[in-house]
Amino acid sequence: MSKKDFSISGPRRPAGMENHVSPATDGAEDRLDEFVAGQEPTTTMTFQLPTRLHTELKSYAVASRQKVKDVLIRFIQEGLGRSK
Repeated sequence: MSKKDFSISGPRRPAGMENHVSPATDGAEDRLDEFVAGQEPTTTMTFQLPTRLHTELKSYAVASRQKVKDVLIRFIQEGLGRSK
């Protein structure tokens, strides 16, 4: 293989498209795809909780056969919904 046969530049663009720049997206398409797939971006929160509330929360989650995370999300959504 000669040096002329090797290229690390990737695939070449069709003739006339060398200087073409694709339009920038604002992320709306990605957000739509996540919505359609039933996914929503998440974030991690770390906070202090009194031990008594932690115990009550865990007991409630076990009794209702839910994950603690799911219980917290529902409580927060309901609380925020009432404040509107």
